[in-house]
Amino acid sequence: MSSAAVGRLRSLGSGIISSQLLVLLLCLDNWLAGVEALRMTALKIPQHVVLNQTVRMECNFNLDRESLYSVKWYKDGHEFYRYVPKEQPDVHVFALAGVSVDKPSSSERAVVLSRVDGDSTGRYRCEVSAEAPAFNTVSDHADMTVVVLPERGPIITGGKPKYQAGDVVRVNCTSAPSKPPALLMWYVNEEPRLVVKHSRGYAIRVFISAINYETSETICLLLSVSHFVLLCHKEQELVTELIFLLYFEKLVPQEYKIISTSDKIIT
Repeated sequence: MSSAAVGRLRSLGSGIISSQLLVLLLCLDNWLAGVEALRMTALKIPQHVVLNQTVRMECNFNLDRESLYSVKWYKDGHEFYRYVPKEQPDVHVFALAGVSVDKPSSSERAVVLSRVDGDSTGRYRCEVSAEAPAFNTVSDHADMTVVVLPERGPIITGGKPKYQAGDVVRVNCTSAPSKPPALLMWYVNEEPRLVVKHSRGYAIRVFISAINYETSETICLLLSVSHFVLLCHKEQELVTELIFLLYFEKLVPQEYKIISTSDKIIT
């Protein structure tokens, strides 16, 4: 092979290596740019909040080598808060139903809402933008629901003071207004595992008001001996006791003893 041919091969090989090196450098540059670019690190929005509560929402981000241009907050697609550090004033609040911003407590990384109500339920999004020349923008969102807790325990109505085996018990249990509606569960003789079998089924009605719901449930129960507590005392006295317990799942985590009656029978 001539020396000229060898030179051309060497030149071609050098060109291939240079091209590969260039591609590698470009990939490395893009990777480094991605590492150093603006990014969202954490969005903290409570999933459930109580009516009239003060709520703090946090939008944490990392600018790296970029400069902050703006931070914007949206609810269901509508902007309600804007922070632009180079403007005076640097904070702008826009009127929106269900959103009452506490400006002194809010900043570039947090928004505080005062006395949330039913209209405060929705999807909240934080959008962060960097300065020129990149104008990078990142955003994240989360849903928040406002709940209304019942102000009192449930009320059972319609019962009689005394029952005997074979009687039909028809009583109604009504919860205090709440949102979402309370889940009513019946218990007999403090037995949470006891499944109450209905002779004619049961009915649940939900009454809807402006911001909350009232749940009412009617139970029709055919009494049997298993529904009574049998105690031995003195002259073979038979003491019967019918106890209804109700449990508000999640909203009010405690049991309520509503009715407790005793009937003394001498055998």
